[in-house]
Amino acid sequence: APCSGFGVIRKKPEVLYNKKIKNVQELAKLQWDILNSAAKVVKVGGTLIYSTCTILNKENIENITRFLQKNPNFEVQKVDIPSNVSGSFDKVGGLNIFDDFLDGFYMVKLKKIEK
Repeated sequence: APCSGFGVIRKKPEVLYNKKIKNVQELAKLQWDILNSAAKVVKVGGTLIYSTCTILNKENIENITRFLQKNPNFEVQKVDIPSNVSGSFDKVGGLNIFDDFLDGFYMVKLKKIEK
């Protein structure tokens, strides 16, 4: 999804100066709209990947938490990561990458189930 880019500050430090909280709120709304539009076309048993190049909760876990509350027919699927990549899982199962050699990003794998 389009995002604020706070996960790529190392490569693009101007992100710190170009983005305002209003931008983040607008992007989170756009991400929400895209996520819900995409969810409508996923078949039962299908997978939807939500990913951003940001580390901000507003664009990541907050959107996914709200999505899961409003869409009980989706569940988070575990994502396996290589042992040489530093990452952590949030409370809903989304993956945050904060590796020294990679840009920061967020990803969650959602599966549509019957409910």
